[in-house]
Amino acid sequence: MKIKFITILTILFVLGFLQVIGPVAAAQNGNLIDHGTKYTTTDAKCVWKTYGYHKNTIKIFKTYYYKENGKWVRDFGYGVTLEKTSSTDMKISQEDAWETSIRYETTQFSANNYYWKVYRPEWLEN
Repeated sequence: MKIKFITILTILFVLGFLQVIGPVAAAQNGNLIDHGTKYTTTDAKCVWKTYGYHKNTIKIFKTYYYKENGKWVRDFGYGVTLEKTSSTDMKISQEDAWETSIRYETTQFSANNYYWKVYRPEWLEN
């Protein structure tokens, strides 16, 4: 009886602890500034979440799915980081499980403005 009580008390303590550290971890990971789903065909889609860390760093996480037997199945995912490295340079890193590609764009925009005015419209259009 005593062991059951201690076990239940321990589980409740751990769950309470997780409730407290959840919001703290989310704040350290940035603020969700955009999210959505883009259907590329009737049986393929991309789900994305965009986090802002400050005006000079934006991270976009994309996950692609395909439809099989009426159910969505995860295919692959990757992340894109937009980072303002100087007053005129934007570093764009794309990372997946296999490789990381980096390119630079010349822009006066902050990472936040670049995301909303350049990156997001171009990506959603294609």
